[in-house]
Amino acid sequence: MEVEDYVKCDTANFNNVKDIIQGKDGMDFDYMFYYIGQVDEQGHSTGFCSDKYIEKLTVVNDIIESVISLLKENNKFEETYIIWNTDHGANYLTRKHGYQNDDNLLVRSYIMGPNIKKAYKVQNEIKNLDIPATICKILEINPYEEWKSRVIDEIFEEKINDNLKEKSEVSVNINDKIGNHANELKFLS
Repeated sequence: MEVEDYVKCDTANFNNVKDIIQGKDGMDFDYMFYYIGQVDEQGHSTGFCSDKYIEKLTVVNDIIESVISLLKENNKFEETYIIWNTDHGANYLTRKHGYQNDDNLLVRSYIMGPNIKKAYKVQNEIKNLDIPATICKILEINPYEEWKSRVIDEIFEEKINDNLKEKSEVSVNINDKIGNHANELKFLS
């Protein structure tokens, strides 16, 4: 897919997210995955931190601000956990990624919601594989023991219920690619 194909997909996805948040046709959500692909594709196409890449960050910033506004307008913001994270890092000097070093392996992650510390900077490394276990904690279910994932416990204001539900009680589809390049978004600064 080309960058403009991702723009079309991102627009269609935003309209679907809007319908769900607004409860159109009785829709509601407990868990929603929303991937915004145009920034990542632009980075691969013209280089991370290129002028076109920065332009796409502005577009995505507007999309995310719109989602937050929709959540607030529909009285769902205070009860909603929102997680944005990049699907990979990059070396912003070379404008490339794919190497086995911290610039490439460590991701930018932002989590907000009930019981999440405000304006807290995580002291430990976060990897994409830590996001699913953290989501499981929020959903109060046990992550699979086979996962090489850790819960990012330090982000929580207080301990979440330790009486976690068994995996068989809840069906969860978790993907480790949540969000895209949120580290550059102005609403989080």
